[in-house]
Amino acid sequence: FMASNPTRYSALRLTQLLDAQGRRLDWFADQLGKKVRNRPFDPSYVTKLRNGDKPITDEIAHASAAILQVPVDWLAEPLELREAVLA
Repeated sequence: FMASNPTRYSALRLTQLLDAQGRRLDWFADQLGKKVRNRPFDPSYVTKLRNGDKPITDEIAHASAAILQVPVDWLAEPLELREAVLA
């Protein structure tokens, strides 16, 4: 029996989106911090998100998607999609 898991978000996908859009780390840290806590994050926090050292929470995922103007699903772990197809 598999319990329903909350969506897991992918550090790799976040990194790919930032790179594909040519976004600077300091710009994204500033935007993300303002959206989530009303003050900028230090760029080292975003580096930790990108490296997988910090989890990408629902709040961070939704804020990131809004900033990057993509559906939040784009940040989801690919494994979740495969599990849904196999279920």
